[in-house]
Amino acid sequence: REREEIERELRRSGEPAAPGTPAPARAATLLRRAAELRYAADIEGLPLTESVARLVAAGMPAEEAAEWTALLERLDRLAYAPPDARAASASADMAAAASLARRYREGLA
Repeated sequence: REREEIERELRRSGEPAAPGTPAPARAATLLRRAAELRYAADIEGLPLTESVARLVAAGMPAEEAAEWTALLERLDRLAYAPPDARAASASADMAAAASLARRYREGLA
C-alpha cells in the first residue's frame, strides 16, 4: 500500500506546475523510501554512499544502484536550482523517479 502511495505521489509530478506536485527534495525522500521497501534495507538518514552500500548488500543490482544514485543526485541538484532551471529539467527527472518507484512496486527492479 505504501509503495502505491509513493508511486502515485511521484506520478503526479508528470503534470507541469500541477498543484501538489512533490518538490525534488520530496521526490528524493519518496524514492529512498521506495528502495527501502523494495529491498528491506534501513537507509533512513544515511548518506547516499552508505545507503547505496546497504541496498546493494540487500540485493540491489549494481546497475540499478548506479541509476538510483544518479537520479537522487539530479534531484538534489534540482532542489537547490533556481526556479527557471528547475522547470527546464524537473519533469524528466520526476518522471524517472515515478517510473523507478513503479518498478519497485511491481518487483521488477
